[in-house]
Amino acid sequence: MKVTKNKDAWMVQAYFYTIDGDRQRKTKCFSKRQGITTKRQAQKAADVWVAKMEGQYAKGQKDSPTLQDFYTNYWCKTIGAKDTSSMERYKSTMEGQVLPMIGAKKLKQLTFKTLNDFFTKAARTKNKRTKKLLSRDALANYKKALSSVLRFAISQEFISHNYCRNINLDEICIKPTNQKELLKKKIGRTAYTEDEVKLLINHLNNDPSVTPWFRNFAIIMLGCGLRDEKMAALDFKYSVNFDEGYLLINKAMSATKKTPKLLKDTKNHQNRKVYFNDSVHKALKSQKELTRHLMAKHPDNFDWSMTPEDEKLVMVFSYGNGLPYRPNYLGKKWQETIKDYKDVPH
Repeated sequence: MKVTKNKDAWMVQAYFYTIDGDRQRKTKCFSKRQGITTKRQAQKAADVWVAKMEGQYAKGQKDSPTLQDFYTNYWCKTIGAKDTSSMERYKSTMEGQVLPMIGAKKLKQLTFKTLNDFFTKAARTKNKRTKKLLSRDALANYKKALSSVLRFAISQEFISHNYCRNINLDEICIKPTNQKELLKKKIGRTAYTEDEVKLLINHLNNDPSVTPWFRNFAIIMLGCGLRDEKMAALDFKYSVNFDEGYLLINKAMSATKKTPKLLKDTKNHQNRKVYFNDSVHKALKSQKELTRHLMAKHPDNFDWSMTPEDEKLVMVFSYGNGLPYRPNYLGKKWQETIKDYKDVPH
C-alpha cells in the first residue's frame, strides 16, 4: 500500500489478489470532505479500506463450488449431457483422472500454478495398463476435458478466466512429441487404394474361415469408407435406402460402463448420405437375407432398442438374437481376420 498527497487530498494505491490468481490495482482518494486533513489520518483510513477490500476479494472463495460439485451439478446436466463421442471421452477422463486429483479444489482456486502443477504431476504418472509415462496426446485429452468444464464455468460467471488455455504441454511433457516425425509416420497411414481394396475383397471371398456376415460387413465398410462405430449403428429401416442406393449416416454406436450399447447422434450432429456401388448393394442384399433367416428363428424378440421407450430396430449387423455388435468387437474382428493377409497394409 502506498499513500501520497495530491493537492488537498491523499491518494492510496494498493494491490489485491483475486481468488483466481489475478493481481489487481485499486486506488482510493481521501480528502477534507471526509474529515481527513493529515497523512496520519489518511494512513488509518487507508488501513480500514484495505482490510475491507481484502475481505471482499476473499468472500468469493466461500461461494465458489468445488470442481467436483460444479462438474456433477452443472456441467454434466448441460454440456456433458450431449450424446457425442467427445462428451463420453471427456466424462471418462474427468471422472477417471482429473477429479480424483483436483476435484476437491474450488473453481476459483484453479489458478495457472495449480493447473500447471496438476499437469506436471500427471505427466510423471505411469499408465496403469502399459506402465509407461502418459503421452502428450493423453495429457492433451486431459486439457480438452478440463477446458470444457472451465469454459462453461466462465459462461455461468463462476470464474473469469480459463487458465487451462495457458498450459503449454510441450514444456511439461518429459518427452515432447516430435510433430514432424509424427507427420512423416502418418503419410503411410492413408486409406486403402482401389487395388488394395480389390485385393482385400478377393482374400475375403476366398478365405474359408471368413463367415458370410463378416464378408458383407467388410465389403460395405470398404466400399463406403465407414468406421466401426458407424457400421454397428446401421439399421435396415432408416439407414439403408435400396431404391436410391445410399446409406444414411446419422448415428453411431458406443458403449459406457453403465450402457453396454449406446446409440447416439454423430459427433457433428449432421446427417449424410453415402451412395454405394453394385458390390455394396449386393452385400447389403445378402446381409438382409441372412438377417431374415435369423429373424425366422426368433420371430418375437429379434429387433432391438436401446431403452424400452425407443423404437425397436432391426440392425444390419447383429448377433443371432438381434443384439447389435459393439464397435470394439468389430474392430478386433477386422484385425484378426486380415492379420494373415501379408500383401495388404494393416
